[in-house]
This record gives sequence, C-alpha cells and structure tokens, in this order.
Amino acid sequence: MGRYSTSIVSGLQIATLVVMILNIIGGIIWTFYAPSFYQQYLPSVYYSSAIWRTPFAYILPFLSLLYTIPMTISYYRKIKDGMMEPIGCGFIVCTFLFISPLAAILMLFDR
Repeated sequence: MGRYSTSIVSGLQIATLVVMILNIIGGIIWTFYAPSFYQQYLPSVYYSSAIWRTPFAYILPFLSLLYTIPMTISYYRKIKDGMMEPIGCGFIVCTFLFISPLAAILMLFDR
C-alpha cells in the first residue's frame, strides 16, 4: 500500500462525482434548450445579429461538454483506483473554473 492508497471511496468523493455528473446532464439539456432560449429571451437587436442565426448558437453550449466529460472520467478513474496519486491543484483549479465551484471545494476538503 502506497502513501496515497485508500481502498474505500469516501462520501466526499462520491458527492463530488455526483455534482460533476449533474453538471454534464445540465450541459446536455442546455445544449438542446439554448437555441430556443436565445430566440425567446434575447432582445431582437441581439438576436438579429448574424452569429445567433448560424450553427454557432447550437455549437456554443456543446463546447462546455468537451472538457467537462473528460475531466469527470479522469476524476472517476482516480477515485476508482483508490487514489494511487493525489488530485493535483491544477485539476482542482480547472474544476473550479470550468465545471463546478462546489465540486472543487469538495475536492479540497477531501485532501
């Protein structure tokens, strides 16, 4: 057994994983809901801009899933393997900025 090796997944790790997965589900829902949201709630001045009538309006919400899903999978693999290596500060900062501040705070408390 190494210094960072634990065989039991803690409750904070499970809570962090649940928050990250909920963020993915919210991102998927927003990907399909965003274009109608833009049409309904943006003032006509903004919506008449060419950028909101292009596929960009459909791609923009999808971009957040491109880093949320791999980071969640990486975190899951780390806790599943018993945290053979600690979760780095860079990973926690990126989680705070790009995924969820709540998940990052839970990771900090789990250290």
